[in-house]
Amino acid sequence: MDDNKKIIKVEKHKWPDEIMKEKKARRQKLLIVLACILCFVGGILVSTGLSGSSSSPIASSGSNISADDADKYQEIYDILSTQWYFGKDIDDIDSYLMEKAINGIANENESDEHTQYMEPESASSLMTSLSGSLTGIGIQYYQMNDSILVEKVYIDSPAEEGGMKEGDIILKVDGVDIADKEIDEIKTMITGESGTKVTVQVKRGSDTIDIEMTRAKVSVSAYGYIRDGVGVLELSSFSDNSAEEIQRYLEAFEEKGVKNIVIDLRDNGGGYVNTAIDIAGLLVGSDKVVLYQEDKDGEVTSYTTGSVDKTYEFDNMSILVNQNTASASELLTAALKEHLGASVVGVTTYGKGTVQNSVTFADDSIFKYTIAEWLTPSKEKIHKVGITPDYEVKLDDAVTYGSTGDENSYKVDSVGSGVGDMQMYLSFLGYNVDRKDGYFSQATLDAVKQFQKDQGLEETGEITPDLVSSAISATARKWHDGKDTLDTQMLKALEVVSGK
Repeated sequence: MDDNKKIIKVEKHKWPDEIMKEKKARRQKLLIVLACILCFVGGILVSTGLSGSSSSPIASSGSNISADDADKYQEIYDILSTQWYFGKDIDDIDSYLMEKAINGIANENESDEHTQYMEPESASSLMTSLSGSLTGIGIQYYQMNDSILVEKVYIDSPAEEGGMKEGDIILKVDGVDIADKEIDEIKTMITGESGTKVTVQVKRGSDTIDIEMTRAKVSVSAYGYIRDGVGVLELSSFSDNSAEEIQRYLEAFEEKGVKNIVIDLRDNGGGYVNTAIDIAGLLVGSDKVVLYQEDKDGEVTSYTTGSVDKTYEFDNMSILVNQNTASASELLTAALKEHLGASVVGVTTYGKGTVQNSVTFADDSIFKYTIAEWLTPSKEKIHKVGITPDYEVKLDDAVTYGSTGDENSYKVDSVGSGVGDMQMYLSFLGYNVDRKDGYFSQATLDAVKQFQKDQGLEETGEITPDLVSSAISATARKWHDGKDTLDTQMLKALEVVSGK
């Protein structure tokens, strides 16, 4: 090609009536979306039909948006869609701007962080977590040294039916040795489509056992076991099947003569309110008020347990909570405390006392919005307050708050959040650090070098993101392997229900 030749871009120039027609179409699209959003914020889902009516969709939604404000919004939208320099890098500028507009009005709400618009990918993740089920064989396992140990076998799972036990060491999957496999690769080998078969070879004591199972959908939001004669129920979320899972464990406890129970709701961020009510019904019985709900007009509605075929009774009950116990977890905690006198152990809960409704759109995105605030059976509000435990027990910061995610590196006599992270983990791991405020002292340097030596790392004395990651892994291992003695919250809950 001749470098001196000029390339002339040929483009179709639009007549004024074409431009006006496109603007009108964009405006109509924008107003439809805004009308829907405004109706959702008001807590009312309506159908809006646009025809030859001269009335504005915004005006008909009952909002106070003036024509000038609407025009201003439209002009900004038009400028961005036609003149914005970086718009050239976006394939579908109108869809992009529309998504940003929706995110702005739904998610940038300082007075209510729980009203939120979620794009399809995030919405799918949320719905998967709320389903409370996975396809596989129904075990939880972890890596200890060079072995894969089965930690949990979920009730009514293929693994339980096949005879797998807690403490089994996994050796092979479908005849393939897993000794050199990464944990994620092992997960892929074990999981698969529902209805397919898998054979897992395990070591139990001196025996080697082959267990053939048929993969299935397994409910994994709840787990139960007996410790020192006390029934312990762990509930990670309030999912579709959580009440049924809980009932199966309660039946197992009853069959084994369990008289006292601990319900562990730590790090349970909530889920379906109806599920929490169903679980409460299993313990408090029929027709008991679990919560009151106050709407934006101040009207209060009571929500009670339904007709319960069987109530499971225990002499003593403790509920474990922490700063991440929220929403439906707090609801259940309050109901069991007020109806049954359950003792609450841990630290003050999150304090989310609002109720959200959700709308799913054709593209599978979701808009969830606050419709009410709930009150406990004694009509106490917990929103932004939380539930104060009867017995306050704090865990070490290293297993409670975690790393700040600082990506910087530090040498002695410097200051930074990464240094504070390392000091926190080193202290938990038993190293001698003189402070945890983020100042890289000489004592911290000595501890860092000793940790590097113990881990078989180069003794540089420098705190890097990789070194912090190694400390996190070491902390996780220590916590997991020593939980029976390190989990002081659980120990207190067991003590309370046992009357020791």
